Amino acid sequence: MPQRKTEQEVREIVRLHKDGISQNKIHKILGFDRTTIRQILKDPEDYIKKSIPEFNLDNIDRQSYAFILGVYLGDGCISKTHRQNVFKIRIFCDAKYVNILNEITKSLEIIFPNSKTLKRNHTSVNCIEIYLYSSHILKLFPQHGLGRKHERPIVLEDWQREIIDEYNVEFLKGLIYTDGSFYYSGKYEYCNFTNKSMDIMNLCSESMKKLNINHKIREKNKDPKYYCYNIQIQSAKEMAKIPFRKS
Repeated sequence: MPQRKTEQEVREIVRLHKDGISQNKIHKILGFDRTTIRQILKDPEDYIKKSIPEFNLDNIDRQSYAFILGVYLGDGCISKTHRQNVFKIRIFCDAKYVNILNEITKSLEIIFPNSKTLKRNHTSVNCIEIYLYSSHILKLFPQHGLGRKHERPIVLEDWQREIIDEYNVEFLKGLIYTDGSFYYSGKYEYCNFTNKSMDIMNLCSESMKKLNINHKIREKNKDPKYYCYNIQIQSAKEMAKIPFRKS
């Protein structure tokens, strides 16, 4: 389903049309759905009354964003669609964690109120894929690039760091909910976070340091095929400093 346009986008379509550019050409230039372009040009002012607000980073829900940023870095990906300015974000989660699936879905809906959040069973056993389409994804996740996240630098923008400094627990929770685990060995509880990107590992480490959680980043596997980094919290004293669990 096409995402409804902002007033600025509507006026850009009208401007191009007044300049003599055909609807088909406008579709190719802007990547907007042809049906939407026809609806707008039929009655631009009526469409503007129903248009969505202009996207503004200052207006995003910071707490939800900190969580989803951690989720994306932990086990999410972004891909281009056939439409010029629209991208798709996908999050992968174990199907048994219903509460986590619901929390991710709710947070995505808060951040992207004009996009429909969808779910489907992934090809992997017991894996659910949560996804949506939006023209604002790259504005919120400028870390997107060619290749996998561990194959390129992951550097946060200043405004992203301000948000995760404010909502550090939510950011760490997003990381561990997707690429981490809690488990019991006998009578002791442990926390584990694993990732192939040292940049993401460092972000997790920084987040733990803010909670005064003692930890170390270790190499988990020497085999190049399975090589990754790992943080494991084993002390009951340090586990008590983590204010959330997977459920």
